Order: sequence, then structure tokens, then C-alpha cells
Amino acid sequence: MHEEEQPTQPASVSTDASVMISEERARFRRGVKRVSILVVLIVVGAHLLVGVGAGIWVVARYFDKPKPVFTSKPVEMKPEPPKHMLPTQETAAQKPQPSMSKQIQSLKPSALTLPALPNVPVEVAVPMDPTAPTTVGEGVAMGTGTGAGTGDGFFGGAGKPGSGLLEGTLYDLKQTKDRQDSKMDLDKYAQEVSRVADRGPAGILGKYYAAPIKLYLPNLSIPQISADDAPKEFKVEKEVQPKMWLAVYEGKVIAPESGRFIFDGFCDDILLVWINKRLVLDGSLHISSPIGGPRGKRKTPEVTMQKGVSYNIQIAIGEMPGGVFYAWLQLKNVKTDKPFWFRVTSDPVKWDSSKPLQNPLANPPGADNGPVFLPASVSKSASSLSGVGGGM
Repeated sequence: MHEEEQPTQPASVSTDASVMISEERARFRRGVKRVSILVVLIVVGAHLLVGVGAGIWVVARYFDKPKPVFTSKPVEMKPEPPKHMLPTQETAAQKPQPSMSKQIQSLKPSALTLPALPNVPVEVAVPMDPTAPTTVGEGVAMGTGTGAGTGDGFFGGAGKPGSGLLEGTLYDLKQTKDRQDSKMDLDKYAQEVSRVADRGPAGILGKYYAAPIKLYLPNLSIPQISADDAPKEFKVEKEVQPKMWLAVYEGKVIAPESGRFIFDGFCDDILLVWINKRLVLDGSLHISSPIGGPRGKRKTPEVTMQKGVSYNIQIAIGEMPGGVFYAWLQLKNVKTDKPFWFRVTSDPVKWDSSKPLQNPLANPPGADNGPVFLPASVSKSASSLSGVGGGM
């Protein structure tokens, strides 16, 4: 018997199967690779999203900080029993004791009468200083300093800040504040005084030597004297030569009456007057401002004042070459056309008209003592002056 022959596969079929298996394996590997790459991209993208979100949260938290909340906690304070500051015996000893002095009373009318008290508005009343003498008459005088004719000297006397008198400081323009030579001459002095007239003394004279002693002036009425007297009265005659100096007086005063006024005055060499820091008079022999000039030809502005209102006043007097010196200050009510002396006490101004000045235009007119500008240490201030504009 013959054995049956087993069928055999052709070689081409076997080769095709191998190729198919290889392609399947390649496709599988490519699929796995794509899936792996996709997974990696998803993971990286997720991390990026988480990182960006965390960054935005941190930044937002930095800019949007929560506002602090304050809470109050009640504090319980137990009252303490009052304590006696002084022993009872010492307290009782300080009580006023009854006076047993005898008094005599007269039932018969007498001709003696007391002068009426000055009419001072309550809101601008000046507190009295128990250490300073007070006179009652045409006005109220406060302070220990007096002026020409009744006190220590023509440039003022002893006093203290707040006394109500005009406080004066002597400046030597020939030397700096640390006592060095300022290289000053007459031309430079005139230019510097013109600057003071235009801007006021504050901020300009601070660089020059100032006498340490202050003098307090009740009025300006200095007859013809020597220019040497100014350094002598300010106690700096050894430090200051009697030329190219400037004395500045300033204070706060209450107008005694309402009206329109014109300041009048003269000085050999410098006289400047400011009201509320506005120049209202240049009565200088050496003209220092556009409103100066000979008496009767000046461009002096009218000043409107109200009774009971306080005004800042500054007065500067000075000497250029040395030698003769004199100065005086008045004002005139435009309505009544009556001049009177400017003063801050009721002490009468005494001017010896029998000794006229060398310059006829420099002599003061006959004037009465008139109303008194009350000293004001506490008062309401005038914010502006009618009739004194910006263009002088």
C-alpha cells in the first residue's frame, strides 16, 4: 500500500503570511507610539494648565490682599477714690481771711468821678498783664516800654514780646549775621533798601547782623539827633558803626475808628511803613520805592480801616552815611482832614516845634494826639485793605 502524500503549501503563501504579521506588528508599534505621544502631550498640557492657574492665583492673591479688620476690646477702668492734693490744714490756710480794717463811708456827694472805660469789642479784647502798668484814658496802654519823651530813649525802651508795643530790631547791613564784612557801600545799601521796600523786611535782612537787644516803641517821634544814638540805645555801639543800619519795628494793632486814612511821615534817611505786608508809606529822604517822593507829591495810597479790627504794622527807619538823624509818623483821616500822631499808648506825643528841622518839608504838621491804636495780642485780622491794590 502506498502512503498518502501530505499536501504541501506553496512557498509564496508562507511568505505572504510573514509579511502580514510584520505589517501588523509595525502598525501596532506605531499605534502604541502615537498613544504614548498623546498621553505625554496630555500630561504636559495638564501640568502647564495647572502651573498657569497657580501663577494666576498667586498674582491675584498678591494684588488683592484682604483688608485688615480691626476689632475693639472694651477696657474696664475702675474709678479710684479721690485723693487730696494738699493736706487739709495747708488748704485751709490758703483761704482768704476776713479783713477787720475799718472803712469810712461818706454820704455827701463828691465831685470826684472816674473816667469811663474804653469801648473795646469782646472778640478783640486784649488780656491784661498783671505785671504791666495800665493807664485808662484815651486808650489802653500795656507793657513796660515807653517811647520818645516819656521813656528810656527815642528808639524805644524796655519791654517784652506781647506787651502791645512795637518790637524793634536793629540790623547792621555792613556785616553779615556771623560778623563778617558784607562789602556794603552806599549804592548797595540803597539797592538793598529798595528790595526791602518792594518785598518787605522778612527774608532779606536775616542775612545781616542783628542787635541781640530788642526795644519796644509806642510811637515814632525822633527829633534831630545824632545817628550814633541808634547803636547806643540798642547797646551795640562797639559792634555797629552809626551808618548803613536799618531798624525794623513791628506789631499788631486795633484800629480805633473806621474810615479812610493816609499815612504821613518823614525820615533822614529811610522811613517805610507796611500795613498787612503792603507798603503804604515811603517817607524817606532817599526815595526807596515808586510811592515815595517829596511831601505833597507822593503816591501814598489811602488805607481803609474798620474799628475793632486788628492790622499788622511794620515800620523801618534807617541811616545811610551817618551824621544827622530824625523821624516821625502821623496819619490823617481823609474825611475830617485832620492829622494825628500814630501811637499805641495813651501817652501824649511831645514834639518841640520851636526847634524846626533843617529841611522845611521834613517838619511834621501841627497834629493832636487823637485816637489810640490799641495793642492787639489776640484779635481777628483784616484779610485785605480796601484802597490798597496790588499795583502800587
